[in-house]
Amino acid sequence: MVHDMAILSVDLLQRQLRLDDEIAAAEAMLLQAYLSAAEAHISARLGRNLYAAASDIPETDGYGIVLTDHPDVVLAVMLLGGHYYNNREAVTDG
Repeated sequence: MVHDMAILSVDLLQRQLRLDDEIAAAEAMLLQAYLSAAEAHISARLGRNLYAAASDIPETDGYGIVLTDHPDVVLAVMLLGGHYYNNREAVTDG
């Protein structure tokens, strides 16, 4: 599911990255972008749309999940968002 804003909070990503409030405030838009991109990537990899609440899932989406009901998916989003933050340039493996 494409969202204008991430489902998870930037504060959660800030804690994941151990950023102080001053740095997080200065980079809030960047953190929001990384969090949204991480959610979109995880959603695509799962082949399931992510939603903030069960009431947000349309009846036509039989595979949609509430993101916060799945701690493993939340962690995947946090780890990927952290990767995006810490590796702002292209990363290659090998």
